Amino acid sequence: MKIAVPLLLDNDRPAVASVAAHLAARWPELPSPTELEEDETTLSFRVGSAEIAIGAVPSPYPWSDLEGPCATSVLWPNAAEDVRRHRYHWIVTVRGDATPVQVAVLLTKVTASVLASCPSALGIYWGRAALIVPKRLFLDLTDEVLPHEPPILAWVDVRVGARDGGGSFGFTHGLANLGHLEVEVPEAPEPADRRRERLLALASYMVKNDVRIHNGDTVGRNADEKIRIVHAASAFGHQGTVMRLDFPRVSAARSWWRVH
Repeated sequence: MKIAVPLLLDNDRPAVASVAAHLAARWPELPSPTELEEDETTLSFRVGSAEIAIGAVPSPYPWSDLEGPCATSVLWPNAAEDVRRHRYHWIVTVRGDATPVQVAVLLTKVTASVLASCPSALGIYWGRAALIVPKRLFLDLTDEVLPHEPPILAWVDVRVGARDGGGSFGFTHGLANLGHLEVEVPEAPEPADRRRERLLALASYMVKNDVRIHNGDTVGRNADEKIRIVHAASAFGHQGTVMRLDFPRVSAARSWWRVH
């Protein structure tokens, strides 16, 4: 099951027929929504074999869960100020037997239809990645990126920071929910903004191509760059094994990754 949380200023209550109609019109390649039901707090329907439930909660989402993502958000510079204004939220869930990425794609489309049906929606909290995305950007990613490749910016958070004396560190949060190992770089001899670009590029490559990178493999953005992959325990608090990048040098950036 995957979850997204639209955050709203007002108690917008779209009819289930409106959400289903938007979904069917925007993505006609999907199976038509069936078994439409609603009551005072819940909308539900099916898309093929997937079960969709959209629950209305007449209160703000807990600020204790939102404060950290708002403070570190790159996608939403005024997130802390804006998100504190929300007074209601919806919980959108998708259950199905498809792959994690296929379920994430459907959840993204359903969530976009919910946002389009809720005028007061501010944005969403992508729970498994602890990621905050403003409404307009989420809709743009769904419309412009999703038809061509996974909208990694909406699915995976990348946290980076600078090391004293130079260099940076970084890690992903959200790849595990897509069936991949989280990626970590405890230390790298390059600025934090370059570190973020590298992690996003690698995450996008892994998810788009369904690539599993094994312990001891090397990756790089060109034939000369060989960054060694080590499967290890997390240095940043992730559960289970993560994929650590150990590399001796940084080469000129290019826009793609490959496994050597």
